[in-house]
Amino acid sequence: METTIRRATAADLEGLVELAAATFPLACPEGTAPEAITAHVAAHLGPESFARWTASADHVLLVAEDADVPGRLAGYALLACYRTTDPGMVRLVGEGPAVELSKIYVRADAHGSGVATALLAAGLDLVSTTWPDAPVWLGTHSTNLRAQRFYRKHDFELAGTRTFFVGDEAQDDVVMLRRVPTV
Repeated sequence: METTIRRATAADLEGLVELAAATFPLACPEGTAPEAITAHVAAHLGPESFARWTASADHVLLVAEDADVPGRLAGYALLACYRTTDPGMVRLVGEGPAVELSKIYVRADAHGSGVATALLAAGLDLVSTTWPDAPVWLGTHSTNLRAQRFYRKHDFELAGTRTFFVGDEAQDDVVMLRRVPTV
């Protein structure tokens, strides 16, 4: 699949909302209640959230456009730079600003096509120029071994665990960290 990676704009909001609703469930572990998934998508992946991230200087929201289907988004990634105050996360990522790879989702029919790799590479390139001294971290479900292999292939290492809520369901995540390269 041929794609173009670019920063999201306000014109992408409708497509992002649709894409998020289609892709977030793919990352949820088997047995996650559909109501919990629906609640999470409604609370965190609506047009207001995407509009806020698109306009924020502390966020990078990227989209992958499907070259074969004009106007169709194949995937998206969200990176956010902030200083965490959660003591458990401070132990894992440090006290300074860190970049969370908060979201990277690709349509099921684009899995294995290189879209996720292209989104991750573009995001990491922007991080290196926008927040060059910040480590990059992410959380993914502890049973999502495919995602963990993908991130390890891109220099992320297991750093610890955290609890992530989907709706009102507590999920066990692993936290993976990509340290700032030293020169």
